[in-house]
Amino acid sequence: MIFKKMIWVSMCIMILTACGDIPEQAVNSSTLKAQVKQVDDPILDFQREVIPVIEEAFKKHFPKKKNVSDAETLDSHDDEAIENFTDLYFDNDNLKVVFLVYKEDAKEMKSLRQELEVKLGDKVIFKKANFNNKDVVKKVRGYNEILEKQYSISVLETGDGTLKINMKIRSYGDVERKITPDEIDAIKKTLFEHVGQQFPLEITVEECCSKTDAMSGIIMEIDKVKKRILIPGTWLSLTDDAIIVSDNKEIEFDQLKIGQEVLAWSSGVYLTSDPGQTGVVKIQITQN
Repeated sequence: MIFKKMIWVSMCIMILTACGDIPEQAVNSSTLKAQVKQVDDPILDFQREVIPVIEEAFKKHFPKKKNVSDAETLDSHDDEAIENFTDLYFDNDNLKVVFLVYKEDAKEMKSLRQELEVKLGDKVIFKKANFNNKDVVKKVRGYNEILEKQYSISVLETGDGTLKINMKIRSYGDVERKITPDEIDAIKKTLFEHVGQQFPLEITVEECCSKTDAMSGIIMEIDKVKKRILIPGTWLSLTDDAIIVSDNKEIEFDQLKIGQEVLAWSSGVYLTSDPGQTGVVKIQITQN
């Protein structure tokens, strides 16, 4: 949710007073010199002004005690409760903070709106949301398994942006099959029918298997129990529909050997451990 980013930005402003612009994406961490130059930026000045006001209003209308230690608590706000009522984003082009409201008639929302409109004036805008991101994501995630079987896909991610739901998918079974625009449209239609309404939905496809998207390396270790191989820096775990190819023929996992050079294509999900970890849908032996 964007209001959680807002809190993080507020902390940065207090520490550095120069985090840079944050429209709806991560802060640009260039050099400290470049950040300092942005101190007088009108967008940063705007955010520095409104964020503390919004935080204090959240604490007042959605209060929650948070434990700092066994003996100490801190006055804060209830993030989960806020998510049930509203979301927000920064319209930095017009120097406005925009609230998308799910429950306009709730007393908490009315009192929050009244206070912020008094304190921020025309710098704050309240709009009725067409859908509740949280509720829609919950319904979509609960339908993923049926969707996967119906369309022979694997749903890699489902999450909510500020103004839309994001979904990432890949072909399942035939990992190199291209998912067509017509299939995307059909998936969207099915989800709209399941949820009971249309909503902004962006579906991206993790495709396999161009050489530009491949990882490469020498097999350093083979874990037969977990069905994975180690190349420099990364464990590659085979998905249950993964294929292994050598000389244009499919082979079995047991035929992999330490020292072979391979290309591998990720399923699109990565873990930033040490070594890193990812699932792979295809391994191609390039040199025995």
